[in-house]
Amino acid sequence: MASYSPRLIDPKLQNLMATFPTVMINGARAVGKTTTAREHVSEIAQLDIPGTAAAFRADPDAALQRYDRPLLIDEWQEVPEIMGAIKRAVDLDSAPGQFLLTGSNDLSIKDKTWPGTGRIVREKMYGLSQREIYSPDKLQEPGVIEKIVSSSFDDIIVPKKPPTINDYVAMALQSGFPHLHFQKRTHETREIWLQNYINELVTRDVRTIGERRNSEKIRKYLTANAIQSATTISDSTLYDAVKINSKTASDYDEILINLSVLEMLPPWSDNLLRHIALTPKRYLLDAGIMASAARLNVDSIINDSKLLGNLFDTFAVAQIRPEISYKLSSAQLFHLRTNGGRHEIDLMVKLENNQLLAFEFKAGSSPTNSDAKHLIWLKEETGERFLAGIVLHSGSSIYQLDKRIWAIPLSSFWA
Repeated sequence: MASYSPRLIDPKLQNLMATFPTVMINGARAVGKTTTAREHVSEIAQLDIPGTAAAFRADPDAALQRYDRPLLIDEWQEVPEIMGAIKRAVDLDSAPGQFLLTGSNDLSIKDKTWPGTGRIVREKMYGLSQREIYSPDKLQEPGVIEKIVSSSFDDIIVPKKPPTINDYVAMALQSGFPHLHFQKRTHETREIWLQNYINELVTRDVRTIGERRNSEKIRKYLTANAIQSATTISDSTLYDAVKINSKTASDYDEILINLSVLEMLPPWSDNLLRHIALTPKRYLLDAGIMASAARLNVDSIINDSKLLGNLFDTFAVAQIRPEISYKLSSAQLFHLRTNGGRHEIDLMVKLENNQLLAFEFKAGSSPTNSDAKHLIWLKEETGERFLAGIVLHSGSSIYQLDKRIWAIPLSSFWA
């Protein structure tokens, strides 16, 4: 078997299992949940194997007793009855690190089967970041986000051979699925894999969460979201494009969010600021799925400035999201847009101490003070709460644009 490639989630997962009796990892199918979970357990019960599932359905309490702990219960949603058995086991023995659960959807656990309090914690797992791909042996070292928080800008470096904008687009289109990085695949076979992933997503995966929906409508809705990833497009524009009503669109949003394909980044608001638009910002969690769903290639993206900006934003947030989730777990992510769009901040991070990090994403290689004008505005509005503003760009240089505002290449995340 191939050796295990470390993931950013590993230290946090280890800490959670040392504290809580049951930990659940949710995330999109094929992001590596099972592979990572195997590294933290003694035994595995794979409930997507019919015989194993049948044994757990027949007598889940007895089935649990046949395994050593910590036990990985993979694809737990195949046998929902297992949750009651885990509850009873943990009620008898609340020692930490007993069960690790993985699943490919984020359905709520009903109170009747799992009270949850004090017994279980959930952790979202994301696709591979470029740092996990290029620097797996250095994941314990502080990342760019941690260096920004500690104002260690001198410690931020860029690769010896920084990527061009074409390189960025190519990396984004490769997606964050381990299957597409740790196995040799051509561009053609990678696209075939992604198209099959999308086909299964809108058919089989939707049915696994109890939905019976028009798969072609969901596919069109996914495509519309892909084209508009990293935007604050209105709900009505989306469902008008697919010719569905608002109720159906809301249902589709919930389905795609439950399957960890779509994320709604909430708007940031504060008593200091008024006239803030309340529309969430839509993101497909994987830039490769974004491009494949919309049938985009490198040339079509490079030649369309709006698509290029959307892809660069989507790809950049995919690098930031796991760093925040696993390293600064109490932090919250938002975006900011004033009514009329006079001021707009692509991504805001609210830290535990109420301080703010703000990011603008520019696909260009040499951002100027003009590119930082919204960050400068936010700094003036929020005062000392404003820790730092960053313009993440596709160039090769790190430099200061204003007090507490820096231009940093996105490639620094995996240098």
